[in-house]
Amino acid sequence: MGDVTPLSVGWRDAPPDAEAVRQWLKHLIPEGEASSVYRRRAEHYLRIHAQPSARSPDTIARLWGNADREYAGAVSFTAEDDAGSEVVWEEPAPERYAPEQLAEALRRAQYEIQHGEKHLEWDPKLGQTSLSGMRGKLGVYVEGNDLDTGIRRPAGPGRLSTHIVKVEDSRENPGEAALESIVQAALAMVGVQAAETRARVFDGLQVIVSKRSDRHRNRDGSIAAVHQEDWAQASGVARNQKFWADTPDPELNVLCRTMDRHGAAGETANVVEAIVACTLLGHTDMHRKNLGILHRRPNGPVRLAPLYDASSASGRHPRFTQRLALPVGEATTAEKLHPSDLHRLVEGTAMQGEEAVARGRTIAEKLPDALGDAVEKCREQDEISPEHARHAGKRIEQTRLDVARRCLGLRTAPTYGGRRQRPARGRNRQVE
Repeated sequence: MGDVTPLSVGWRDAPPDAEAVRQWLKHLIPEGEASSVYRRRAEHYLRIHAQPSARSPDTIARLWGNADREYAGAVSFTAEDDAGSEVVWEEPAPERYAPEQLAEALRRAQYEIQHGEKHLEWDPKLGQTSLSGMRGKLGVYVEGNDLDTGIRRPAGPGRLSTHIVKVEDSRENPGEAALESIVQAALAMVGVQAAETRARVFDGLQVIVSKRSDRHRNRDGSIAAVHQEDWAQASGVARNQKFWADTPDPELNVLCRTMDRHGAAGETANVVEAIVACTLLGHTDMHRKNLGILHRRPNGPVRLAPLYDASSASGRHPRFTQRLALPVGEATTAEKLHPSDLHRLVEGTAMQGEEAVARGRTIAEKLPDALGDAVEKCREQDEISPEHARHAGKRIEQTRLDVARRCLGLRTAPTYGGRRQRPARGRNRQVE
């Protein structure tokens, strides 16, 4: 099962292991950094970085391939001149993104992702590729949380992005925008912390807009970064070991024990409820880099970061939904979730197995109705193109049927039951 590994925040209290630091820093690089587009971008900015006038925060950010000085959590870099003194640049006013400009930048980002070596002509001032994963995304600053008129290009340390905009993956994940908004809203309705998500259409492009949870708005209106790391970073595994098929440890039980040790009061229960809700929703892509840990105060108690991307496998073809990225107890599929798995989930924590089962069953009682309410909320608040709405409609109906069956199974299963045999370790198809 693996021991409870200290979170990286523990480095403040003891000299860090050099290899652990190196592995942690690797998690900051986008997952597709091996593609030619990242290599060319890095070469380009390394060349101009040799000039003192080019040593701006933007230059340093683009060396990493991330957009708008955005990093995992509150990591930042200081620009220096040839004498070693810090260089401070005047902050320009944030420039408004018109819908057609936003769509152009997103299309360019997606083009870079999809074409790689074929993409010979590119303008570094246009689209930024994915902040993580292999998807065209942008970090944007939104004034007043207004997604229709308040989207701006981030500018300067006091204007970090507040939201992430990504293109719907219409080929592999049709209907994703509406479904993600619905599922995220349903999670919030059952009491699980989930990123606020909306669907919008910009210049004919269907997109998903998610509010960042690793941001804090100061009284003067500036945006501060809150340190957040994914669980792969926090547990010390390599960035390519996010699935159980890559390495069986650490299990989700270790996440519960980690939060029991380092988390705020009641955080273990919150983790259990989040895991149960995501499993019942068919979130088979809940891997170690899709679970985040939020450090709101240095050396203070941590919290599970609000969930995001929880609809990636909901209502999809069975080839995408057969196996959970990380088993829950001994359940390797959402259909096999059993009360005994919740007992195993909290082994070694202060939380009793009976309480975990009770909380799981409460989620199972609320979730079907919450999905229905979330569908109505999506109709009122989201913008979905007719073609995407058709695909989303089919998937949400399938999701509601699947969720109702899974919830009923968890609610009626006997509290105690025999252990199921876990299959031999092997690679399974997962949603990337």
